[in-house]
Amino acid sequence: MNEKRDQDNQICVKHGPYSAQYSFADRVFFGSCPKCREESERIKRAEESIAWHSKRKEIERSLAVKNSRIPERYRGATLEQIKEVCSEAGANKQAAQKYVEEFSANLEDGRCLILSGGVGTGKTHTACAIILALIDLGYRARYTRFPSMMREIKATYGEDQGSEAKAISEFTWPHLLVVDEIGIGYGTPYEENTFSDIMAERYDALKPTILISNLSFEAIERSIGDRNMSRMVDRGGAILSYTWESYRS
Repeated sequence: MNEKRDQDNQICVKHGPYSAQYSFADRVFFGSCPKCREESERIKRAEESIAWHSKRKEIERSLAVKNSRIPERYRGATLEQIKEVCSEAGANKQAAQKYVEEFSANLEDGRCLILSGGVGTGKTHTACAIILALIDLGYRARYTRFPSMMREIKATYGEDQGSEAKAISEFTWPHLLVVDEIGIGYGTPYEENTFSDIMAERYDALKPTILISNLSFEAIERSIGDRNMSRMVDRGGAILSYTWESYRS
């Protein structure tokens, strides 16, 4: 093969002179600036890395949302979507936004929330929007309904003791636990004791909990017991009342 390389210089407006001209089979070719090619390759690799990390983050978020058990209806929920139909609704929206913004401090203190009010007033939407916002910040969160939580734990009956403990740990490990439909259940000693065990473990570990109920504050306290209510309002735990008309009507 007859190949001859010449050392004639070319000028790169960015990097200056470089050896570019070469001949092959009686034809003359001019190569581009080698430093420019290196930079182009670095940029390409960086863009590929960014795309890979973005895809990985997207997959991790999707998995975190799935593991949170948020109902499909609320997987696109945001706090910005909340309608401020009255001053109280606006105040509750601001309180929810502040809860997310200050979650690091809330986690240090184990600060909880109770969302209490009528059907269709946006309580579940608010709580799920909080979960999604916290997932985006890197926290772990879990949504459940009180009856579902009890069924999930009771399903371990007849299995070894570790199975029940594992089921309970599903509600004690997240940074935030949201329990909806407080007050719906049979009120059996088993349910009361199991719920109190979960609440006590979360309280001791400074893990915030959000409870949602259609009941009044007094009825919620009767349902969960004064000890659990004391845990919920400790260290500035707040009660948000949803007293306006249903969004669904």
